[in-house]
Amino acid sequence: NYDEDEESWINESASEAAMVVNGYTTDEEFLPSFAENPDQSLVETSYVNYGIMLLWGTYLYERLGIDFLHTLVSEEANGLAGLDRALADAGVGMTSWDLFLDWVVANRLDEPGIYDGIYGYVSLDLPPFADSAVVSGDAARTVQGRVSPYAADYIRIEAIPSDTLHLAVSSPRTEDLGLRLIRLEGSAGQIVVEPIDPAEAEGGIDVTGIPPEATLVLVVAAKGRRDLSYTVEIGESGGVCAFVPRQGGKNGTALLFFFPTLLLLRRRGTRR
Repeated sequence: NYDEDEESWINESASEAAMVVNGYTTDEEFLPSFAENPDQSLVETSYVNYGIMLLWGTYLYERLGIDFLHTLVSEEANGLAGLDRALADAGVGMTSWDLFLDWVVANRLDEPGIYDGIYGYVSLDLPPFADSAVVSGDAARTVQGRVSPYAADYIRIEAIPSDTLHLAVSSPRTEDLGLRLIRLEGSAGQIVVEPIDPAEAEGGIDVTGIPPEATLVLVVAAKGRRDLSYTVEIGESGGVCAFVPRQGGKNGTALLFFFPTLLLLRRRGTRR
Protein backbone atom coordinates (compact mmCIF):
# COMPACT_ATOMS: atom_id res chain seq x y z
CA ASN A 1 0.00 0.00 0.00
CA TYR A 2 1.10 3.56 -0.72
CA ASP A 3 -0.26 6.83 0.66
CA GLU A 4 -0.98 8.83 -2.49
CA ASP A 5 -1.68 12.17 -0.77
CA GLU A 6 1.40 12.14 1.45
CA GLU A 7 3.31 15.36 2.09
CA SER A 8 6.16 15.98 -0.33
CA TRP A 9 8.97 15.84 2.24
CA ILE A 10 7.94 12.33 3.29
CA ASN A 11 7.66 11.14 -0.31
CA GLU A 12 10.94 12.66 -1.42
CA SER A 13 12.92 11.41 1.58
CA ALA A 14 11.56 7.89 1.06
CA SER A 15 12.60 8.10 -2.60
CA GLU A 16 16.08 9.24 -1.60
CA ALA A 17 16.32 6.36 0.88
CA ALA A 18 15.38 3.90 -1.87
CA MET A 19 18.19 5.30 -4.02
CA VAL A 20 20.69 4.86 -1.19
CA VAL A 21 19.51 1.29 -0.56
CA ASN A 22 20.26 0.53 -4.21
CA GLY A 23 23.66 2.18 -4.13
CA TYR A 24 22.81 5.51 -5.77
CA THR A 25 23.88 8.66 -3.94
CA THR A 26 23.92 11.03 -6.92
CA ASP A 27 22.05 13.73 -5.00
CA GLU A 28 25.06 14.27 -2.72
CA GLU A 29 25.77 17.30 -4.90
CA PHE A 30 22.91 19.05 -3.08
CA LEU A 31 24.42 18.54 0.39
CA PRO A 32 26.73 21.61 0.46
CA SER A 33 23.87 24.09 0.02
CA PHE A 34 22.18 22.60 3.09
CA ALA A 35 25.39 22.32 5.12
CA GLU A 36 26.26 25.95 4.44
CA ASN A 37 22.84 27.07 5.70
CA PRO A 38 21.36 24.44 8.05
CA ASP A 39 18.45 26.72 8.96
CA GLN A 40 16.23 25.19 6.28
CA SER A 41 13.01 23.43 7.26
CA LEU A 42 12.76 19.67 6.92
CA VAL A 43 8.97 19.86 6.57
CA GLU A 44 8.81 22.62 3.94
CA THR A 45 6.17 21.74 1.33
CA SER A 46 6.47 24.65 -1.11
CA TYR A 47 9.75 23.39 -2.54
CA VAL A 48 12.06 20.38 -2.29
CA ASN A 49 15.66 20.58 -1.11
CA TYR A 50 17.18 17.31 -2.27
CA GLY A 51 20.11 17.60 0.10
CA ILE A 52 17.77 17.70 3.09
CA MET A 53 15.66 14.86 1.71
CA LEU A 54 18.76 12.73 1.07
CA LEU A 55 19.98 13.14 4.64
CA TRP A 56 16.59 12.56 6.27
CA GLY A 57 15.77 9.53 4.13
CA THR A 58 19.21 8.03 4.67
CA TYR A 59 18.98 8.66 8.41
CA LEU A 60 15.61 6.90 8.62
CA TYR A 61 16.94 3.95 6.63
CA GLU A 62 20.19 3.56 8.56
CA ARG A 63 18.65 4.02 11.98
CA LEU A 64 15.26 2.31 11.63
CA GLY A 65 15.63 -0.02 8.65
CA ILE A 66 13.83 -0.74 5.42
CA ASP A 67 10.80 -2.26 7.16
CA PHE A 68 10.16 1.02 8.94
CA LEU A 69 10.22 2.88 5.63
CA HIS A 70 7.59 0.48 4.29
CA THR A 71 5.47 1.19 7.37
CA LEU A 72 5.90 4.94 6.91
CA VAL A 73 4.91 5.14 3.25
CA SER A 74 1.91 2.88 3.91
CA GLU A 75 0.64 4.98 6.81
CA GLU A 76 -2.58 6.81 5.89
CA ALA A 77 -1.90 9.78 8.14
CA ASN A 78 0.31 12.40 6.54
CA GLY A 79 3.39 14.36 7.51
CA LEU A 80 4.48 14.44 11.13
CA ALA A 81 1.28 12.76 12.31
CA GLY A 82 1.96 9.83 9.99
CA LEU A 83 5.58 9.66 11.10
CA ASP A 84 4.51 9.54 14.75
CA ARG A 85 2.03 6.75 14.01
CA ALA A 86 4.64 4.79 12.08
CA LEU A 87 7.11 5.14 14.95
CA ALA A 88 4.46 3.94 17.41
CA ASP A 89 3.51 0.99 15.18
CA ALA A 90 7.17 0.02 14.90
CA GLY A 91 7.58 0.13 18.68
CA VAL A 92 10.52 2.50 18.41
CA GLY A 93 9.68 4.26 21.68
CA MET A 94 10.27 7.80 20.47
CA THR A 95 8.39 10.62 18.80
CA SER A 96 9.10 12.39 15.53
CA TRP A 97 10.46 15.32 17.55
CA ASP A 98 12.90 13.06 19.42
CA LEU A 99 14.04 11.59 16.12
CA PHE A 100 14.43 15.01 14.55
CA LEU A 101 16.62 16.25 17.41
CA ASP A 102 18.90 13.23 17.03
CA TRP A 103 19.06 13.90 13.29
CA VAL A 104 20.22 17.51 13.58
CA VAL A 105 22.98 16.36 15.95
CA ALA A 106 23.96 13.67 13.43
CA ASN A 107 24.21 16.31 10.72
CA ARG A 108 26.60 18.43 12.79
CA LEU A 109 28.74 15.52 14.00
CA ASP A 110 28.57 12.76 11.38
CA GLU A 111 30.21 10.35 13.82
CA PRO A 112 28.67 6.90 13.20
CA GLY A 113 31.14 5.26 15.58
CA ILE A 114 29.54 6.68 18.75
CA TYR A 115 26.21 6.18 20.52
CA ASP A 116 25.38 3.06 18.47
CA GLY A 117 25.55 5.04 15.24
CA ILE A 118 22.66 7.46 15.87
CA TYR A 119 24.83 10.55 15.38
CA GLY A 120 26.27 9.87 11.96
CA TYR A 121 25.97 8.25 8.55
CA VAL A 122 27.55 5.15 7.07
CA SER A 123 26.33 5.58 3.50
CA LEU A 124 27.30 9.25 3.11
CA ASP A 125 30.24 11.55 3.81
CA LEU A 126 28.87 14.90 4.90
CA PRO A 127 30.47 18.30 4.35
CA PRO A 128 31.00 20.30 7.56
CA PHE A 129 27.81 21.98 8.78
CA ALA A 130 28.14 25.71 9.37
CA ASP A 131 27.82 27.28 12.80
CA SER A 132 25.38 30.17 13.06
CA ALA A 133 27.53 31.85 15.71
CA VAL A 134 30.94 31.32 17.30
CA VAL A 135 31.69 32.50 20.84
CA SER A 136 35.29 32.51 22.07
CA GLY A 137 37.01 33.60 25.27
CA ASP A 138 35.78 34.57 28.70
CA ALA A 139 33.71 37.70 28.03
CA ALA A 140 30.02 37.29 28.82
CA ARG A 141 27.96 37.27 25.64
CA THR A 142 24.50 36.85 24.23
CA VAL A 143 23.52 35.23 20.95
CA GLN A 144 20.16 36.14 19.47
CA GLY A 145 18.75 34.18 16.56
CA ARG A 146 15.72 32.91 14.73
CA VAL A 147 15.32 29.34 13.55
CA SER A 148 12.87 27.87 11.04
CA PRO A 149 10.35 25.16 11.99
CA TYR A 150 12.07 21.78 12.03
CA ALA A 151 15.48 23.26 11.40
CA ALA A 152 18.48 23.93 13.65
CA ASP A 153 21.13 26.50 14.48
CA TYR A 154 24.55 25.50 15.82
CA ILE A 155 26.32 27.81 18.27
CA ARG A 156 29.99 26.94 18.83
CA ILE A 157 31.63 27.93 22.12
CA GLU A 158 35.41 27.63 22.23
CA ALA A 159 38.47 28.79 24.22
CA ILE A 160 36.50 28.26 27.43
CA PRO A 161 38.68 29.59 30.29
CA SER A 162 37.37 27.40 33.13
CA ASP A 163 35.74 24.04 33.76
CA THR A 164 32.27 25.58 34.26
CA LEU A 165 30.12 27.61 31.88
CA HIS A 166 26.75 29.21 32.58
CA LEU A 167 24.10 29.01 29.85
CA ALA A 168 20.60 30.46 29.74
CA VAL A 169 18.25 30.04 26.77
CA SER A 170 14.96 31.88 26.41
CA SER A 171 12.28 32.05 23.73
CA PRO A 172 8.73 33.37 23.39
CA ARG A 173 7.63 29.77 22.73
CA THR A 174 9.69 27.59 25.02
CA GLU A 175 7.36 24.66 24.33
CA ASP A 176 8.53 24.65 20.69
CA LEU A 177 12.23 24.79 21.54
CA GLY A 178 14.61 21.82 21.32
CA LEU A 179 18.12 21.91 22.81
CA ARG A 180 21.10 19.58 22.67
CA LEU A 181 24.63 20.19 23.90
CA ILE A 182 27.55 18.58 22.07
CA ARG A 183 30.75 18.40 24.11
CA LEU A 184 33.88 17.94 22.00
CA GLU A 185 36.30 17.08 24.77
CA GLY A 186 39.51 18.49 23.33
CA SER A 187 42.66 16.36 23.37
CA ALA A 188 40.78 13.49 25.02
CA GLY A 189 38.90 13.01 21.76
CA GLN A 190 35.66 12.13 23.54
CA ILE A 191 32.30 13.32 22.21
CA VAL A 192 29.36 13.65 24.59
CA VAL A 193 25.82 14.60 23.58
CA GLU A 194 23.51 15.85 26.32
CA PRO A 195 19.81 16.79 26.15
CA ILE A 196 18.87 20.09 27.76
CA ASP A 197 15.40 20.77 29.12
CA PRO A 198 14.31 24.14 27.66
CA ALA A 199 12.31 24.95 30.80
CA GLU A 200 15.41 24.47 32.95
CA ALA A 201 17.63 26.34 30.50
CA GLU A 202 15.33 29.36 30.67
CA GLY A 203 16.35 29.85 34.29
CA GLY A 204 20.00 29.15 33.53
CA ILE A 205 22.13 26.03 33.89
CA ASP A 206 25.79 25.40 34.67
CA VAL A 207 27.75 23.16 32.34
CA THR A 208 30.43 21.60 34.56
CA GLY A 209 33.44 19.35 34.16
CA ILE A 210 34.63 21.01 30.95
CA PRO A 211 38.18 19.78 30.21
CA PRO A 212 40.90 22.07 28.80
CA GLU A 213 40.75 22.65 25.03
CA ALA A 214 37.14 21.48 24.87
CA THR A 215 34.62 22.96 22.47
CA LEU A 216 30.87 23.05 23.06
CA VAL A 217 28.20 23.20 20.38
CA LEU A 218 24.72 24.24 21.47
CA VAL A 219 22.09 22.93 19.06
CA VAL A 220 18.96 25.10 18.95
CA ALA A 221 15.99 23.60 17.08
CA ALA A 222 12.35 24.55 16.64
CA LYS A 223 9.05 22.84 16.01
CA GLY A 224 5.65 24.33 15.28
CA ARG A 225 4.58 26.19 12.15
CA ARG A 226 6.41 29.51 12.53
CA ASP A 227 9.99 30.68 12.88
CA LEU A 228 11.14 30.73 16.49
CA SER A 229 13.27 33.51 17.97
CA TYR A 230 15.62 32.73 20.85
CA THR A 231 18.26 34.28 23.07
CA VAL A 232 21.27 32.42 24.49
CA GLU A 233 23.19 34.03 27.35
CA ILE A 234 26.69 32.68 27.88
CA GLY A 235 28.49 33.61 31.07
CA GLU A 236 27.25 36.61 33.06
CA SER A 237 24.25 38.50 31.70
CA GLY A 238 24.29 42.25 31.40
CA GLY A 239 24.39 45.13 28.92
CA VAL A 240 24.78 45.04 25.16
CA CYS A 241 27.82 46.77 23.66
CA ALA A 242 28.07 45.56 20.07
CA PHE A 243 25.95 43.87 17.44
CA VAL A 244 27.59 41.57 14.89
CA PRO A 245 25.26 39.94 12.31
CA ARG A 246 26.09 36.52 10.95
CA GLN A 247 27.24 36.62 7.36
CA GLY A 248 24.89 34.80 4.99
CA GLY A 249 21.92 32.59 5.82
CA LYS A 250 18.24 33.36 5.79
CA ASN A 251 17.72 34.62 9.31
CA GLY A 252 21.01 36.12 10.46
CA THR A 253 22.00 35.22 14.01
CA ALA A 254 23.19 38.18 16.06
CA LEU A 255 26.14 38.00 18.44
CA LEU A 256 25.98 40.55 21.25
CA PHE A 257 29.21 41.26 23.15
CA PHE A 258 29.43 42.24 26.80
CA PHE A 259 32.45 44.06 28.21
CA PRO A 260 33.04 44.11 31.98
CA THR A 261 33.55 47.90 32.36
CA LEU A 262 30.38 48.88 30.53
CA LEU A 263 28.55 46.04 32.19
CA LEU A 264 29.52 47.44 35.59
CA LEU A 265 28.44 50.96 34.59
CA ARG A 266 25.06 49.75 33.42
CA ARG A 267 24.48 47.78 36.60
CA ARG A 268 25.38 50.78 38.74
CA GLY A 269 23.17 53.04 36.66
CA THR A 270 20.14 50.81 37.02
CA ARG A 271 20.27 50.34 40.76
CA ARG A 272 17.49 51.83 42.83
